[in-house]
Amino acid sequence: MKTLKDLRSKSETKKINGYPVTFTNAPGGKVKVTIDGDELDTYPTQAEAEKMAKEFMKQYKGKMK
Repeated sequence: MKTLKDLRSKSETKKINGYPVTFTNAPGGKVKVTIDGDELDTYPTQAEAEKMAKEFMKQYKGKMK
C-alpha cells in the first residue's frame, strides 16, 4: 500500500541511452536524479537535472556496463 509520502512525491522515469533515469521532487523544490538505481545529485530545476543526466551518460558511455 502506498503511503502519503509516496503519493506526494512526484517522480518521472525516462530512458537515456538505454538506462532508466528517475527524476524525483526533493525537499526545497529541488529535483533528485537517480540513474539505474544510483543517486547522481540534486538540482534546482528539472531542465538542469535532465541536462546533467545526459552529460553524465555521455561522459561515462562505455564505463557503465
